Amino acid sequence: MKINQPTNSPDAPACERPVRKPKIICGVEGGVAWTYTKDRILTLSPAGDRTNVRFGNGQMKDFSRPSRPWRNHWYTHWRIFPYGPVRPVIEEGVTEIGDYAFHGCSALCGPLVFPDSVKRIGRHAFSDCQGLTEPLVIPDSVTQLADNAFSNSPGIWSPRADKDSRFCEISGIIYNAEKTVLVFCPPETTGTLADLDIPPTVKKSGRMHF
Repeated sequence: MKINQPTNSPDAPACERPVRKPKIICGVEGGVAWTYTKDRILTLSPAGDRTNVRFGNGQMKDFSRPSRPWRNHWYTHWRIFPYGPVRPVIEEGVTEIGDYAFHGCSALCGPLVFPDSVKRIGRHAFSDCQGLTEPLVIPDSVTQLADNAFSNSPGIWSPRADKDSRFCEISGIIYNAEKTVLVFCPPETTGTLADLDIPPTVKKSGRMHF
């Protein structure tokens, strides 16, 4: 009896076409594993047994601007980002996003959602990511929000903090919970410092948050 084999012809019924599994590219950055599939989703997850001994599970290492991972091997070697938008997914168990991890990565698109396990977001981690959309929610697990973490990323301006966060939001400006440090002020905020209704308890402002 002759068995019909699946065909690659575009005219063949969908049920007769071979199923193509998405191409998967993966690697490890410190204690964070990354996986990129052909459907243009970049997933960050705890590295588990693959973690570097210098890093805790879920702790991404820090980078400098020249050594940004997406610009280094994700772009140069794997050629992931030049061909259109990439959606980021950060899974539960990731605890730190390293300095400069996605700085200048305009290919990132869609909402940026942090799980409750994230404790630190590094310097320039998502600065100049102009494809990201929807106001950012800072989970209450975050204890360190470094300088310029989201600078010049207009899609996530007007961030807000979770109810029990170590940060608080007043008129779109993020302060620490004690309102002694101004953490983030969206560039869309108009006027001078004198025009802003900054609490009198504020004693310090992070660098280049305006």
